[in-house]
Amino acid sequence: MGLICPHGSKTKIMYAWARDAQQLQLPHDVGFKIGKDAGISSLVLQVHYAHPIQGDCSGLSLRTTHQPQKYSAGIYLLGSSQIMIPPHKTSTSVVTCRHHSRQPLQVFAFRTHTHNLGVRVVGYRRRDGKTKVIGSGNPLWPQAFYPRVGGNIDLVDNDVLMARCDYKSDNDKTVTAGMTGDDEMCNFYMMYYTMTSSTSGHEDLNCWNDQLGGGVTFPQDQTTPPFPGYGGLDSIMSIVSGESERPSVPPVHHHSHQVVEEDVDDGHYDVTNPEHMAADQQVGKSSDAQPTQWPVDLPMKLGQIGGVDVDDQTGLVHIFQRGSRIWVASSFVNGNIFAHQDEPIHSDTIVVVDGSGKLVYSWGKHQFYMPHGITVVGDDVWVTDVALHQALKFPIRGATSPLMALGERFQPGNDNTHFCKPTSVAVDPQGNIYVADGYCNTRIVHFDPHGDFVKAWGKPTDVYSLLAPPGGCLNVVHDIKYIPLDGSICVADRENGRVQCFDREKGNLRKMYENKQVIGKNIYAIDFANDGKDGRLYMVNHNWGASHVVEVNYKSGEIMNKWSRGVGGEQLKSPHALAISTNRQYAFVGQIEGKSMMKLQLLNHDTTTLGQSLVSADGSSVKGDEMSLLVVDHPNNNMVDDSLLKPSEADKLIGGEVNKTKVPTSGTSKNVLILLLLTILPLIAVVLSIFYFISRNRQMKDYKRLMFEDEDWVNDDDGGKLNIGKMLSRKNSGDSKHKLLKPKNNGEDEGLMNGVDEE
Repeated sequence: MGLICPHGSKTKIMYAWARDAQQLQLPHDVGFKIGKDAGISSLVLQVHYAHPIQGDCSGLSLRTTHQPQKYSAGIYLLGSSQIMIPPHKTSTSVVTCRHHSRQPLQVFAFRTHTHNLGVRVVGYRRRDGKTKVIGSGNPLWPQAFYPRVGGNIDLVDNDVLMARCDYKSDNDKTVTAGMTGDDEMCNFYMMYYTMTSSTSGHEDLNCWNDQLGGGVTFPQDQTTPPFPGYGGLDSIMSIVSGESERPSVPPVHHHSHQVVEEDVDDGHYDVTNPEHMAADQQVGKSSDAQPTQWPVDLPMKLGQIGGVDVDDQTGLVHIFQRGSRIWVASSFVNGNIFAHQDEPIHSDTIVVVDGSGKLVYSWGKHQFYMPHGITVVGDDVWVTDVALHQALKFPIRGATSPLMALGERFQPGNDNTHFCKPTSVAVDPQGNIYVADGYCNTRIVHFDPHGDFVKAWGKPTDVYSLLAPPGGCLNVVHDIKYIPLDGSICVADRENGRVQCFDREKGNLRKMYENKQVIGKNIYAIDFANDGKDGRLYMVNHNWGASHVVEVNYKSGEIMNKWSRGVGGEQLKSPHALAISTNRQYAFVGQIEGKSMMKLQLLNHDTTTLGQSLVSADGSSVKGDEMSLLVVDHPNNNMVDDSLLKPSEADKLIGGEVNKTKVPTSGTSKNVLILLLLTILPLIAVVLSIFYFISRNRQMKDYKRLMFEDEDWVNDDDGGKLNIGKMLSRKNSGDSKHKLLKPKNNGEDEGLMNGVDEE
């Protein structure tokens, strides 16, 4: 290169490939700008050989044009020279820097590169506290620039870029960075394009070594890339939605002088299960077997589980547990005051594990009293403590004091600044906070991003009523979730056995999911997963040994599947909390009795079969249209009150539009019978009352006629008194006017009347 490129001149990579890689086709209107105006005067081809060969004809064909292209392509290199791999060990090399460029970049393809010890190279973009996968690849696959499945990812000025190379060595010596086959490299190449301008092609974009030091935290996942071009959740959603096809997995290539692991078996991978999370799992291998215990090897014993959540960015599972503390009747005294305010839990209450169940970190000792809900939002985590009557915000790795506290410490109440045993928190993309004020107040409380009260809605359920509670009435708001598909706030209406979804702007009821025959008489926890189509709503009931997780099509209400056993075959006993993995492969269930945490494998088949042929908990086939969940869609203008539902308004909501889903009649027979009885019995009472008053009226008319109109029944000698004997004699003999003599007033009247009485 020295003979071609003068000393001091700059070089940049335009393209690279290795290991029998396929050719790359650039997107339409995209090209590399070369020539005088681009500052590129020479094109140089380098070929690296694993072994000396003769008669090689390796080369590269380029197509050129004088027609200006709308977009100019470029290469962005993230690399590390700080590599040290101990013998017979696994190790990692990282790259971090802050990106600066004059124009936004669209990354459309990437290439990963190491030598034979590399097992994975992954690149990330971090922006606004959220980390997103740019691309992840197996460096032993043919090293091409693979198009990013799921579309481009943009880079803007001041983004943080991160790359990580994972190695596993079977060597007997330490390996460091270098150019030979016995050395190692760590490179993550991004191919991008930007709008063509007079300055295009001049930027020298590269990032070397760990420039930011400990200023950023890498995700702790051990995700094995399932196919070339894998871009994390973007790829999964794109394939599930049908927008992209899943690429085939190529064979891996090794240099013959290296001892390496076996090739990847493509048949075990599933797009819905890209994560094989075990940290000690051999790269390139996958297995259908699941560990029978989860979590594993924790340094502490988990107690009752208040809440569980999965970090969408890292896939880590955050568990909020109570240690040795047990919620019993004596935990609270009159007025919902916690009885042990001088006794915080002495062990770490927040335990963070990876998908395999291994501990990543823990915190929270001496801070909480009765843990309940936990919600991970970006770099923050929200928790609720029913003893403190507070919702608290912390940095994701914990702190001794919260970033924000809603509610007054140990002070229950029902106003703008007090809660009573709050259960969970949801946060929307704008930072608005929604607290499920769950056990005592049965309401949802909305705060702005600064923690200022906005509104509250919800109404207690009349537990003595024989009628089903109308929409908007709540009985223990036990969990709350923000639904990104339509912006709704959904809650687990625990004791009413249903899920209600509200418009977050005004608290209007949008949907209500209820089917006690299938789901159960209560719903303790819910979660939502985006499948790229209608969305999936998950819920878990609490039925002491007969509990199960149910998957529902969020838009239609169709029940898709249900599961009741963990990966070790153990039956759910007393579920209290629920979280779904980002790839919808697993459910993590926290319990208050029995095994504290359970991991359920949700899908054993391709997701394209969902809604057509499903597998129930006992393995029998269930068609999706045979078990449907009632979904009542309510127009937003049905409720004008911004805070609470009025009874009359709630009654009207039952008449809202109902999706045309099949609802089993057996599930509503009891309610129908009660309604019929409540309708028919009052009607019968009204009819009987009418007959009674008609009969009474007739009797009164007869009495008046006897007293004042019929003279034959009146004894004139007695001053107009009624002669009962004469009246009865006439009634018994027909026309008595011609057969009965008018009695004389000779003292025989009494005897005559007595005679009639005896007869």
